[in-house]
Amino acid sequence: MNYQIGQFPITKTNAPSLREEASGVSEKIEAALEYTKKGFPVIPIAADSKKPLVAWKEYQKRKPTENEVKSFCKRYPNADIGIVTGKTYNLFVIDCDSQEAYESFQALLPDSLILPVVKTPRGYHLYFSYPKNIDLTVGVNIMPGVDYRGDGGYVIAPPSKEGAYKWIVDLNTERPALPDAIIKKIYSTMYNGNEKSGGANNQKYLTEGRRDNDIFNAGNCLINGGCDPVFATRILEILAKNSTPPFPEKEVIAKIESALKRADRKKIGLIQSEPFNFKMAAALLQQAPEKPDQILKDVLDAGDKMAFIGTSKSWKSFFLLQCLICIACGRNFLTWETQKSRRVLYIQFEIREIHIHRRLINVCRAINVTPNDLKDNLLILSARGLGITGREGIERIIQSLDGFTPEVIAFDPLYKISQGAENAAEDMKVTLAYFDELAEQTGAAIFYVHHDPKGSAGDRDIRDRGAGSNVTARDYDACITLTAHAKNQDAAVVDVLLRNYPPQEPFAVEWTTGDGYCFKQANDILPEKKTSRTKPEAIPLSLYLPVAFNVLGDEEMEIGTFKILFKEKSCLSDQKIRDFLHWATAGGAPQHLVTREIRGRGLYKKYIRKGEGLNE
Repeated sequence: MNYQIGQFPITKTNAPSLREEASGVSEKIEAALEYTKKGFPVIPIAADSKKPLVAWKEYQKRKPTENEVKSFCKRYPNADIGIVTGKTYNLFVIDCDSQEAYESFQALLPDSLILPVVKTPRGYHLYFSYPKNIDLTVGVNIMPGVDYRGDGGYVIAPPSKEGAYKWIVDLNTERPALPDAIIKKIYSTMYNGNEKSGGANNQKYLTEGRRDNDIFNAGNCLINGGCDPVFATRILEILAKNSTPPFPEKEVIAKIESALKRADRKKIGLIQSEPFNFKMAAALLQQAPEKPDQILKDVLDAGDKMAFIGTSKSWKSFFLLQCLICIACGRNFLTWETQKSRRVLYIQFEIREIHIHRRLINVCRAINVTPNDLKDNLLILSARGLGITGREGIERIIQSLDGFTPEVIAFDPLYKISQGAENAAEDMKVTLAYFDELAEQTGAAIFYVHHDPKGSAGDRDIRDRGAGSNVTARDYDACITLTAHAKNQDAAVVDVLLRNYPPQEPFAVEWTTGDGYCFKQANDILPEKKTSRTKPEAIPLSLYLPVAFNVLGDEEMEIGTFKILFKEKSCLSDQKIRDFLHWATAGGAPQHLVTREIRGRGLYKKYIRKGEGLNE
C-alpha cells in the first residue's frame, strides 16, 4: 500500500504510487520520504517513549536530506514519524489531547477556517503557519488539554502507531495563519495564566536569543532597587529554571556580580543618571553652537554611530581595519581627513587572532604605517568564541580596558554582538539603544560592520542596504557602503549616506596587493555599480585560438568541416564563429589563420589552416 500526502482517505484503491525506488517499502517509510519531498523535516521517534531517536537540534534549522531520512528508516524500522515544527519550516501545531479539548478549542476558530488536521489516538493535531513577527516555542495547557508546538518542538505524523495517526484534512491544504484569538490565549497563559501579563512582546521574554539579556536586566532591577544580593540570586535562579531553554544556574552568580559592579560604577558617576538637560530655544539663538569634534571630516563626529555595509566577502572588514588604522595614527583615509590621531578599540568576532595579526601587518605595510605611527592608539580584541553578546558582553569589554579610554569603538560584525533575530525590529532596537548609551557614556563614536541581504546590492538604494530589520537604516548617523564594480573585479564603489553633513558623491576604490594590501582611491575608474542588469564582459576572441589550432592540427581543412568541429569544441554560436574567423583571418602580423579559395565553373571551395602569412 502506497502512502502520499494530500490524498484522503488513503486506501489500497486510491493511494497514488510513489517513485519506483520506494516501491515495496513499508507505508511509514514511504510517508517519511513523501514528507521530505514536500519540504517537511522528518525525524525518527521512539514508539514507546515519543522521544527522538537521533540528535535533532540541527534539524530545527535545516531539513534532513532524503538520504538521511532513508538512513533513519533503515536504522529504526519500527520508529514513528516525527515532523519538526517552528519558524524555519513555517509550521505551528496545536495539540488537542481529547475530543472535549478539541471541541472547546473550536470556539476560538472562525467558522469558515479550513486547515490540515490529524486524528491522533486521543485527540487532534491542527496545522497552522508559523505566526509572523513573534517567537513561540513549546507550551502546554493554554486551555484544558490544549498544547502548542513551535520552535524547538515536533509532532508525531501519520501513519504512526500502526495507523492510529491519520489525516482528516490533507497536508496539501494551505496552512492558515494562527488566529488572533489563539495568540491572545497563548499570551494570557504564558506566565502562570496571568491574563494581565499580555502585551505584544511577552512571548519573547526568557527565550533563546534574549534570555541572557532578560536575566541580566532583571538582576540590575533587583540590585538597583535595593534588593539583598542573596534574595536577588534566588529570584534569578527561578527565572533561569523557567527560561526556554533553561538558563545555566551556574551563570546566575555572574549576572548578580555584574549587576553589583554596575551599581558601584553608577555610584561613582561612571554611569550617568542626571536629570534631562532641556534647553530654551531663545537662549540657543543667542549663542554660537559648539564646534563638532569630527572623527572623519564632514562625515561623523565623536559620539555618532556609523555602519559599514557590504555583501559577503566584499572586503568590508579590511575596509574597516584600514579606516581604524588611519584614524589611530591621524592619517587621511581615502578621501576623508581624520583631523588628528584617536584612541581606537577594535573588537573582531569572526576570525582568529592569528588572521587579525596577519591582516594588520599587511595593511600597515601597504599604507606605510609603523609602530611609532600607531603608538598606543589602537587596541584590538579577538572576541571569537568568548561568548560576548548583548549589553553584558559589551560591559565586560569596557570594564576590562584598564585605563584605555577609546574615542572610537568598532564592532565587527554587528550580528555577533546582537542578541535575538536581526529581522526583528524589537531585538535590533535593544542593541542599537545600547550603542546610544555606550556613546553617551564614553563619548566615543560607534562603528559596526553589517552585511547586505541576498540579491544584487547594486540594485538597492543606499537607504535599503543592510540585512534584517530596516530599523538599522533609520538609526545610524553615517553609513558607508561597498558595492562590487560593474567591470573591474578588484574595484568597489564607495557610497555614503549622512545624517548631519551634506551628501557626498560616490567614488571607486581599488583593492591593491603587492607589499601588503589595502584600498586606494581610483579616480581613473568610474563609480559604476554592478547590478542584476550588468552584462558580463565578452570573452576575448583570442582565447579560442588554441581550440581552433587543436581542431586543425598541422593540416589544411575544408572551411565547412572546420566550422562544424570548431562549434562542437568551443560551443560558440554561428555568429560568434563568424566574428572569430573575421578576427583570426584579418591579416596583419602574425596572421593566426589563413584561408585559401578554389574557384572554377560550377566550383567553389574554401580551405583554412594555421599560418602567419597573408591570405593566399
